[in-house]
Amino acid sequence: MTVGRRTKLNNKGLSLIEIVVVVLILAIITGGITIAWSTVYNAKVDNAAKRLQSTLRTAREVAMSHVSNTTYLEVKTESDNLYARVYTIGPGLADADREMVAEEKLGNTHITAVFKANKVDAVSFDSDETVSKTAGSDPIRIYYNAANGSCERFTEGSTEMYYTDVVLSGSETISLVIIPESGRAVKN
Repeated sequence: MTVGRRTKLNNKGLSLIEIVVVVLILAIITGGITIAWSTVYNAKVDNAAKRLQSTLRTAREVAMSHVSNTTYLEVKTESDNLYARVYTIGPGLADADREMVAEEKLGNTHITAVFKANKVDAVSFDSDETVSKTAGSDPIRIYYNAANGSCERFTEGSTEMYYTDVVLSGSETISLVIIPESGRAVKN
């Protein structure tokens, strides 16, 4: 008689095949979760690009419908969120008297917007030299011509420039090309 000890007749433990199957199942589940998470996260940047493209289109349309006003798009970070807003200002009024026509929340601080501007050559009105500006607490402004909806040039120092690209970055990078002559924006 054995006291205090019982022996199990069929005590083999886990086989190597059972361990491999469990590891494979865990790998498949982890891979699926990773793909689902990155798809959701990438959708945020894609949606921000679509909302910015829509807001650029709205600014262009507002400019052409308010011929006597100045219209511009402003992109800036406020309260840890990235916003695009369309403003109009009547003739002879100050910036403080502007009227907000449209607003889109593009995303939170995980999305950055970098605007690229081309310097305008005084002779050929074209240049390959670019300057990049990140939308932050200092706003990026794109002014629109009321007659045809084109983007206005702006002056920085003594250099004339116009915006040509917007790069939205987060978990992925999406680029919008701004066509200054028409004011339109297309996804690159």
